[in-house]
Amino acid sequence: MVMIDAREGDPDDPRFIYDGKMALLFRNFDSNVLFKNIDPEAHEALKEVTEILVVEVLNDDVAREYVALIRKVKDVNSLII
Repeated sequence: MVMIDAREGDPDDPRFIYDGKMALLFRNFDSNVLFKNIDPEAHEALKEVTEILVVEVLNDDVAREYVALIRKVKDVNSLII
């Protein structure tokens, strides 16, 4: 599970793009979240799963939650414009 601050707009076919070091949560074409300092224990878990639960929080309440498929890539940096 990943918890983030709520963002504007609903996710549209969300993906958690992961390269073994960092990740990019693609929410929709206008909204992405970059994860750089992922805990080493989380890396172990991410190697084993194919999807992740994303919880968006607003004022200590759950604004929305959804499942994002994990897509493993060689280099997340190469996808960032």
